[in-house]
Amino acid sequence: MLSKASKRIHFLKLLRRAGVSTADLVTYYSAVIRPTVEYACPVWHSSLTVKQSEDIERLQKRALRCIVGDVTYKEARSMFELSTLADRREELMRRFFDQLKRPDSCLAHLMPAKRELSLINYL
Repeated sequence: MLSKASKRIHFLKLLRRAGVSTADLVTYYSAVIRPTVEYACPVWHSSLTVKQSEDIERLQKRALRCIVGDVTYKEARSMFELSTLADRREELMRRFFDQLKRPDSCLAHLMPAKRELSLINYL
């Protein structure tokens, strides 16, 4: 996944050298690079190590550096209203499981039955 995203960041650099606008570079990043590192993240996000999460975040830092140059990572994210990839994975995971819990979800039957908790169960 990291290798594939790195190749796409290289192409982002080529686009920048060719004079593509900043808005188009951000669109390319959001449409081509970011989905590569977020594919199926509700499944694997919770098992990432800190180092793996940092490696993934480093990809976004590199991409933003290619787009805007020497601006801090936080400033670059705020310029384009991008969150950290860790925050995005958390949000994607939360939305996925919220959809899964809905009774009309095609996967709802896979969820365990809802349990009622009361003080009587603990006594």
